[in-house]
Amino acid sequence: SVFFFFNLHSLVPFLHRFNSTEELQDFLDMASACVVASKQGRGKLIQNPHGFLFAQLRAGYINPPEGYKSRRVLAQEFRNRQIEEELATLRQLKEREVQLRFELFQAQLSEDDWNRLEQEAQAKVNPHLGLSTSRQLEVQKDNVLKQWFEQRTTSRSARDEG
Repeated sequence: SVFFFFNLHSLVPFLHRFNSTEELQDFLDMASACVVASKQGRGKLIQNPHGFLFAQLRAGYINPPEGYKSRRVLAQEFRNRQIEEELATLRQLKEREVQLRFELFQAQLSEDDWNRLEQEAQAKVNPHLGLSTSRQLEVQKDNVLKQWFEQRTTSRSARDEG
């Protein structure tokens, strides 16, 4: 950022052009951005930043350099990034919660439940499918477990709502 050093009284003749200090600050920010862009070889060459500022104040207008963002835009982008990061974290935490609840569900199954799971999965294995029966059995066990978990979760949430 560029800082303009000048006598504040020299701005007095131009203050009536601005409705608020925020408008004045935006104008000064744009002037500063123009000077920085000039020093970086982008935009119009500005040899005298002080003279440039006062020429733009007299003109009552400044054309900001390409890519210029106001403080309000930068602040909103910052808030959006914070919210996006929080949302991503919440999504990860919720996914982890579901995973942990599923693992807890499995850990609480009785031996009878595991035997019933094996029988249900066996009944769904198709020896003519072309996949190994052991792989089919694995997949079917996972499917049955997920169905049981979803049923339990759905019935629990229905009880909680009722």
